[in-house]
Amino acid sequence: MSALNTISGKYLVATVNGAVIAGVQEWEVTETADRLDGTTGLDQGFENDDLGVFSAEARLTIVQNLATGPYIEIAMGNVLSDVKLYRSVTDNQPAFIFPIMRVYESKNGGRVKDRFTVNVTARAAGPYTRSDPGSG
Repeated sequence: MSALNTISGKYLVATVNGAVIAGVQEWEVTETADRLDGTTGLDQGFENDDLGVFSAEARLTIVQNLATGPYIEIAMGNVLSDVKLYRSVTDNQPAFIFPIMRVYESKNGGRVKDRFTVNVTARAAGPYTRSDPGSG
């Protein structure tokens, strides 16, 4: 399969343990590394940092339609296994694979003129992989 011809994220998908999470409207991953000061006198007055521990944090916005499906609860403290984030439903290769993620924040909301939403922030627990667009 090839990616659908689009410049938007309208076909994005997220899965946990192989099951599609219904209603994912948005996902975002921030990768960071500790900055270790590796500057020495030989750097001629310029910084020369080294990378330390790597981390990744994913944020998902999930919209809920309680009239047509069950409420999906991803609560603070949950441990999620085999999390895969896809740029398109037709991609063979996920953009990110997280064997284990811990949920650190879960924000639930409802509005009169909108659907119920759950905003989840989870962090990778251990190694993870990522791929570039079009790699699968």
